[in-house]
Amino acid sequence: NWNVSKVANMNNMFSNCTKLTAIPLLNTSSATNMNYMFQNCAKLTTIPQLNTSSVTSMDGMFTTCKALTSVPQLDTSNVTTMMRMFDHCENLTSIPLLNTSKVYYMSGMFNGCTKLETLPEFNTSNALSASNMCTNCNLLTTIPAWDVNKMSQMDGAFSGCTNLKSILMTNIGFNLDIKASTKFERSDLLVIINNLKTITSKKWLTMGADNLAKLTDEDKAIATNKGWTLS
Repeated sequence: NWNVSKVANMNNMFSNCTKLTAIPLLNTSSATNMNYMFQNCAKLTTIPQLNTSSVTSMDGMFTTCKALTSVPQLDTSNVTTMMRMFDHCENLTSIPLLNTSKVYYMSGMFNGCTKLETLPEFNTSNALSASNMCTNCNLLTTIPAWDVNKMSQMDGAFSGCTNLKSILMTNIGFNLDIKASTKFERSDLLVIINNLKTITSKKWLTMGADNLAKLTDEDKAIATNKGWTLS
């Protein structure tokens, strides 16, 4: 029966409560910061429906919640940063469609989510960086049609994603490495190439030898004519 109705900062509130299995329904209507709130709650299996309407920061909120299988539909309409939000949530298989319209930072958001099978079509129109976003998500087959026009980096975002077959992101203007998967067909690779922006500074699309071999010289020219280097 905690009265936390006036608490604004819940940073690390349950961090490292390694034996915690459940959370009571809390009044979180005043909370603005939930960074690392449940970090390393390794036995936590469910999260109650929290009021997150005022929260602006959720960095690492569920980091290393290894037993968590799902999360409720959270109000993330005011959140601006979600770095490492679900980092190493090893038993998550899906994520609800979160409102990410104000989110700038998504680096490491799903890093190590090895059972994650799908991702929603997030609004990424304001996202600036997503390095290591999906590292080792080896059950993912598709990256949705995120508009990444403002994104400056996604280094390592798909490292270890060995089953990727489709990347539908649009307005790609950063170095992109997709060599971890050889499941792409020529048509899938052409979708990626056609969604590259025309650039003035050198950028790399790292496909790997197996994927490059699926393309014709004309296919490759589409990318190089936009200023890209293929490898």
